[in-house]
Amino acid sequence: MQNKFYFTGSFSNIYKKSSKFSEVTSQILYGEKFKILSKTKNWIKIKSSFDNYTGYIQNKNYSKEFKANYKVSSLKANIYKKPNLKTNTFLSFGSKLSVKETNKNFARIDKNKWIKKKDIKKINY
Repeated sequence: MQNKFYFTGSFSNIYKKSSKFSEVTSQILYGEKFKILSKTKNWIKIKSSFDNYTGYIQNKNYSKEFKANYKVSSLKANIYKKPNLKTNTFLSFGSKLSVKETNKNFARIDKNKWIKKKDIKKINY
C-alpha cells in the first residue's frame, strides 16, 4: 500500500499531540503531500513531505488522488463557490492546486471551489 496523501483543506495547524489545546508545531497547506503514521477516529499522525514535520491533524480533508498543476502565487487567494460568489475561505501563497477547468477569469480546483486565475501560476515540471 502506498502511503501518500494530499491535504485538501484550506490549511491546518499541525499539533504536537492529538488535541487542539496542544502546541502548534507547524501548518500544512492545500495540496501538500504527507504520510500517515497512525490514525484514530478524530486525528491522524502525519509526516509532511515538504519539511518533514511530524504531528497531528484532524482526520479529515485529505485525498489519495491529487495532481498539482498550478500553485497560488499571491499572498492569499480567495475561494469562490462559483465564479463571483466569494466565500470566507482562502488559500495561502505556495498552496499547490489541481486545476480541473478554467474560464476567462477563474479556475475550478474542486467541486464548488473556484479561484481567480490572476492569483495562480502554472507549475512547469
